[in-house]
Amino acid sequence: MLQTPILFLSGIILGVIAHILYAEQKKDPKSKKPSPKGAPNSDISKLYELAKDIKDYFDDSAHPEDLYGNDDFNKGVQLLHSSFFTNDMLLHYCTGDNVLIASMALEELGQREWNDTLQLKII
Repeated sequence: MLQTPILFLSGIILGVIAHILYAEQKKDPKSKKPSPKGAPNSDISKLYELAKDIKDYFDDSAHPEDLYGNDDFNKGVQLLHSSFFTNDMLLHYCTGDNVLIASMALEELGQREWNDTLQLKII
């Protein structure tokens, strides 16, 4: 009989600990950013820096098309144009938490030549 309340309390404690660890990880600006294999760390850092620099512009935009007029957005798309960033890497960015990098990746994907495999992955 005593086992049920102990298991219940243990579950609550573990849930609270997991929630705290998750919240701390999301708040930590020094947390490790994903680094696609084969891409230089400087390119990854530059990509995140560009996204950070245009965040306010993005937040004030009325339409996603407004991003085309931002030099930093266009620099990010150009950075993703390098051979280091494969279609799979770009798709990975598209499904990530950073909306600006996802937008840059989608724009770059739109400029690339598509094949059946890429179309199936997107669908």
